Amino acid sequence: MKKLLTIVVAAAVLLLSMVVPGEAANTAIFSLPGMDDVRAAAVRWKPDGMRLEEFMAMILAPTWSEVQSGVTTITPSPMTQGRGDVNQALYAFDQDNQTNPYKRAFWASGMGYPQTDIEDAVNTQRAADFVAQTMRGLWDQASGTPAQKRRAAWWPWHACTISLLCEPVFKKILSPDPDANPDATLSLLVTADPNVGRYGGAYWTTCANPATPTAKWDCFAMFIDLAEGNRSWGFNLDGTYKYADGTYSGLGGVSKTGDYNPLSVRMYQWNSYESGVFKENRFWSKNHTTYANSIWAKRLIGSAPQNGLNWSSHSWALCTGSICP
Repeated sequence: MKKLLTIVVAAAVLLLSMVVPGEAANTAIFSLPGMDDVRAAAVRWKPDGMRLEEFMAMILAPTWSEVQSGVTTITPSPMTQGRGDVNQALYAFDQDNQTNPYKRAFWASGMGYPQTDIEDAVNTQRAADFVAQTMRGLWDQASGTPAQKRRAAWWPWHACTISLLCEPVFKKILSPDPDANPDATLSLLVTADPNVGRYGGAYWTTCANPATPTAKWDCFAMFIDLAEGNRSWGFNLDGTYKYADGTYSGLGGVSKTGDYNPLSVRMYQWNSYESGVFKENRFWSKNHTTYANSIWAKRLIGSAPQNGLNWSSHSWALCTGSICP
């Protein structure tokens, strides 16, 4: 876990084996609205003297590297859930995943294609802007060759600094080589996929407590079974869930690093302002689970979820949209 600007960027996806049918050869693919968002973020945060396509490639490189082991020939899903962070604080009520009755009310610490812990991470517009701002700050602080400065800018992402996947992806999606051709016009070799939306299958709705059903607030429905784009992080080729309850090992059932954490069941997410602070809320409504009660978790926005979440159990299910169970 690495902290930057009080916001945590977590490389939480376990690098899964990629067996994807129908891959196009020598092509990088990214969501159409996501490309628009990356371009807008690059325009806003581009370092002085850097070509726009070069910075876009820097922003994009960790996406395939983090969630697809560097495979660029299938569109990353904005709804990707990290599978490699088994910190006990992320499990409901801080119970480990062998004994926890609410295994899949799990706070995934890495969300979205760039695997960040920011709120609204599945929104490619929010994620692209955060990633671009983060990289710009680190680039400006770094010294050395362009390659050395890129590695410094990619510091928060495990796949870039440990697995060293980002530099090859960066070079693959740009033509010509930007380092060898510092004055050339660059082309970004990425195909825009219109079938993957800005939220990757998640969508906005309204939520309400059934005790006050007319007091609604905006919330985000994140149902992984509706995920668009690459789903290998959570699904087998036959469509069944991949290690839905997670896997565990070690003495006393305590998980070890490297195991799979559980897949979150359908949940709702929203941000709130309480007692002078902003909080991120995740709610697993009992009508979408097999649990007797709904599970609600909160964290201070800007804090690492591994450092503590507030968990509570409720007998009621959320009212969503026009439906009140």
